[in-house]
Amino acid sequence: MKKEILTLTLLVIIGFMACKKVDMINPNSNTNNPNYNSVKNTFAGIKKSDSLTTGLFGKWEITKRFGGNILPANFQAGNGTVYQFNSDSTYKHYQDGTLNASGVFHIVKSALKYDTVAYNVLYFNNDNSLFASSIITVNGNQLTLAPLMPDFARTVYIKTGN
Repeated sequence: MKKEILTLTLLVIIGFMACKKVDMINPNSNTNNPNYNSVKNTFAGIKKSDSLTTGLFGKWEITKRFGGNILPANFQAGNGTVYQFNSDSTYKHYQDGTLNASGVFHIVKSALKYDTVAYNVLYFNNDNSLFASSIITVNGNQLTLAPLMPDFARTVYIKTGN
């Protein structure tokens, strides 16, 4: 019963996220708008990738934050807000150069499905709650985390090292 309630809750949240996507992306808008492209790439552009896990290992520095109930922001290189993902499934998160979280992570490929799109979900510290999970996309040297809670901001990181 608990699994069915969680599944239903996730489907409702994804449904709200999809509704938000439709509201935010106006087909008649300027496609050079960075918000248009960011939202489009975060949700509509997610592609299944076999290299997701191996491409994830290394250091990732935040470059952009948008969406949710927070003002968008761009970050300068060297800002010190970094994720370090390791091949032993451990991670460290630094905020302004100071370690503020560490532990284990796991990715469930195609964990969420909406229409014909399957989304990979990242979980930290074996916490499968909505507050601790994000849709994850790795495209080359860009990592996007889109929290399952639609009020939380999405973040974009650039790979800075191994």
